[in-house]
Amino acid sequence: MIRPWVVTLALATSFTACLPELRVGPTTQDTGTDNDATEAGGIDAISGPEAGPDRPDIIITPVDSGRSNGSACQTGSECGSGFCVDGVCCNNACSGLCERCDISSSVGMCSPVPSGSDPDFECDPFGAPTTTSDGGVSDSGMSDATSDVASDAVAPPPMRVRSACGGLCDGARMCRFPDNTTRCAPANCTNSTTSNTPKCNGTGRCVDSTSSCTNNLACGSMTGQCPMFCGSSRDCTTGFFCEGTSQACRPRKGNGITCTSSDECSSNFCVNGLCCNTACADPLSCNAPGMAGTCSCGSTGLNCPMGCRVFYKDFDGDTFGDRNGNSAMMTAVAGCVGANPPVGFVTNNDDCDDRDARAKPGQAQFFDTARLGVGGFDFNCDGSETEQYSEYPGARCGFCNTGPTNNVCPSPATTCSVSSQQAQLSCPLGSSFCFPAGSCACCGCNNFFFGSLPATEGFTTSLRCGEIGTYAQCSTCFSTGGSVGTSGPSRRQACR
Repeated sequence: MIRPWVVTLALATSFTACLPELRVGPTTQDTGTDNDATEAGGIDAISGPEAGPDRPDIIITPVDSGRSNGSACQTGSECGSGFCVDGVCCNNACSGLCERCDISSSVGMCSPVPSGSDPDFECDPFGAPTTTSDGGVSDSGMSDATSDVASDAVAPPPMRVRSACGGLCDGARMCRFPDNTTRCAPANCTNSTTSNTPKCNGTGRCVDSTSSCTNNLACGSMTGQCPMFCGSSRDCTTGFFCEGTSQACRPRKGNGITCTSSDECSSNFCVNGLCCNTACADPLSCNAPGMAGTCSCGSTGLNCPMGCRVFYKDFDGDTFGDRNGNSAMMTAVAGCVGANPPVGFVTNNDDCDDRDARAKPGQAQFFDTARLGVGGFDFNCDGSETEQYSEYPGARCGFCNTGPTNNVCPSPATTCSVSSQQAQLSCPLGSSFCFPAGSCACCGCNNFFFGSLPATEGFTTSLRCGEIGTYAQCSTCFSTGGSVGTSGPSRRQACR
């Protein structure tokens, strides 16, 4: 009779005889069932005699169950949870609003972002990215990192600039946005009477918020807002002027109504205390009996069918009349429209100095002595004094033997590098004539960075019109190694 347990044991022995021995990891322990006492110093699981030689062991490597939550990672496959979020192994995908897995108090656990912060700009979708340039020069001549060679710097990640209406996390996985009490852009005028003051709308957007000006006030072009009261007639809408005592905008006045300034009048002319139809220069009148508000010959006694006009004295004979002509000084007289002016008078009053024929509109010459009548050097009557000769305070002559380095100009040399080299005026440190402005002792005042030729002559001190100074004229060297030369007489600064 065959006992079942004998068959079972025989089959088990026969099956295990066909298998190699198993070894766990790097250990030398034999975990097989071949009854071998030892092979390499290990202990057989079942000791006793063995029928045959030992077979090779199988090395079994333990399975890595993954890194624990909170450990640094790059991909989810490295983590036991299967989630790598914000650079650490996380307990879940942590993909909700205002959530992170690297909050310092709970690293590895998905937690709400603390109130008042928003590191991922989840609450500010309109925040503007800054440049991603790595600041280097790439192989294709561009600064963008996409074209860089391996030796170039690696571009930093794009940075964001938070928008004016951008929100922040509230600590409970929600966003909190600025409301309409927050201005988000400069105020501006949409038209002469409407102000626009952009404000946040509570959802992260900046929207227009317009309001109309009241009391005939105009939207200020500089402020973009409606004023509360007027400071001048510019603060009022068209057809109104600013009344000084009340600082209120009042309707402009018609001709013949009393006035104290021209902006009170619709005509923009206030003459003889009345709003007038024209400028009505002296000796004409705008308050003649029965003609209030209309310019007339007044008390001149003239009877002009086509109206009256004014002629101005041309004392210096340059065909331009006295700018300050008036009837009291007999430098302005009344006449009829269409009539010729009296001898010595002209129809215009454009002369800025009627006692000096050199002074007149369009004068192109420069002069080093002041005007004879009213003084000053404005000879072309443009309201300014223009100097004839350039001035380079502190400059000296020198040779520019080398070009600029990194946009910084070299110091001038005292000897030339080649024959027939022209010396140039070089300005001192801090001069506005250097490039970059004030950055160097530049070689060549007004150098080529400004698109003009370097100066070779000019005053080396600041002068007023008519003052005398040394006028430097840089020389040309005759042979290589020749020294710089400076010549030039003293002269006056001329103006016009």
